Amino acid sequence: MDWKGRVNVADKVTFTTAGGRVYGNFDRPFTVTSPPFVTSFPKLTRAEVERSQDKGIRVLNYETDITMKSATETQENFKAFMDDLDELLLAHIVSTEPTMNAQQARFMLKPLFKTRRSIKTGKEYPEAMNCRSKIPVSDGVDRLPVVDLNNKPYLTDIQQGDIIRVQLSYRGPYYIRNSWFGNSWELTAVQFCGRHEEPPPTFLPVDPAEFPTLPK
Repeated sequence: MDWKGRVNVADKVTFTTAGGRVYGNFDRPFTVTSPPFVTSFPKLTRAEVERSQDKGIRVLNYETDITMKSATETQENFKAFMDDLDELLLAHIVSTEPTMNAQQARFMLKPLFKTRRSIKTGKEYPEAMNCRSKIPVSDGVDRLPVVDLNNKPYLTDIQQGDIIRVQLSYRGPYYIRNSWFGNSWELTAVQFCGRHEEPPPTFLPVDPAEFPTLPK
């Protein structure tokens, strides 16, 4: 998927309920690569995770966010796909739980993209999706795989404000009855694409117009 247009998520995933559990029906493996996004809180190395843990932040796996900061059409299409997947699951839960109405179900939904707000200042930040790997930091792996634009190992730490693409593998829905539900994606790799204040390199393998840029 190149994200140059909207993708019909119903063509990719359907849901069923059996024995009180919700299952996703999709062709495995179901892997997507995102368009370029600005990241704000990457934790892709052991040192970054340990710094977060020292601050009391519960981080057990390598992860990074992809934000809608300065988003263009391709980022909007990617987000729409994830939003539609959430809505599809929401509709399934409402239709299969006779005691639950749409408002209750929406309150229980854990959306993939959501707005961040500072607890201290109340400041609101662009919507973001947090992408988590299945690699426990305790396994001794020093970092999640990160490559450059030529798909060679990128050994410099990803930093706040970098532009990245993420590779995600769909793991299906989760449903904790009377508590919460949502869709699960596994972060499997990251590609460094540049800094948001810099023009994209000329050898960029995607259309430079897709890259988010900060307003002047």
